[in-house]
Amino acid sequence: MGRAQSNLELVYQLRSDAMDEIAEKMPTALGDAGAEKAMAGIAKQMQKLLASDVVYEQVVRPEVDGVLANNGISDSDVPESTFLPDEKWLDEATVSEALGGVSGSSENASGVHGTELSGVVVNGTELVEGAPATVSAEEGVEVEASVQNQGESTENGVTVAVTYEGTTVKGEIDELPAGETGTAIIPLTPTPSGEVTIEVVVEALPGEELTENNEAAYTLVVE
Repeated sequence: MGRAQSNLELVYQLRSDAMDEIAEKMPTALGDAGAEKAMAGIAKQMQKLLASDVVYEQVVRPEVDGVLANNGISDSDVPESTFLPDEKWLDEATVSEALGGVSGSSENASGVHGTELSGVVVNGTELVEGAPATVSAEEGVEVEASVQNQGESTENGVTVAVTYEGTTVKGEIDELPAGETGTAIIPLTPTPSGEVTIEVVVEALPGEELTENNEAAYTLVVE
């Protein structure tokens, strides 16, 4: 079949490459860290799938039908093959909405959603608001933020942000079942020194209405 076969192989290769890329990015897209970039990458791969549909419909099918006709087969057209049913999947927002529903992080998630910052420990020292704590920076400074899930559902990708001296670093609790407490471990890089205020915030979940108990500020003396 010559050129027709080569073009058909091109279509299969485009689809295979796109699906491999989508599969590789899917775990990140369903999480939190790097999700936005991964979803943009998935939307880009949808363009490859669309291109494969165009090549198949406008090039491959006519070529194969021509080969069949030349061999006396004219009453059996090559079937259609549409991999991307709707061009809406080229839109990053559409991909994001669909994957958000799969991961359970959709803004329209039902039920009660809520978290509480239940404790913060730095280098083994428990912090208390209004009471400065002194820690050694000999081996760096590491924040352990405990978060309780006060909602009705398991939450995925619960993010905790720590801000100090104009720098914000984040950590994540991959999975937090309802009623359970998890810990995000966040190394402070660059390492602060002297007296510093750290603000610890559990980022609001989709559908979370009460966020006053999600944050706290502490005074830390780093020696």
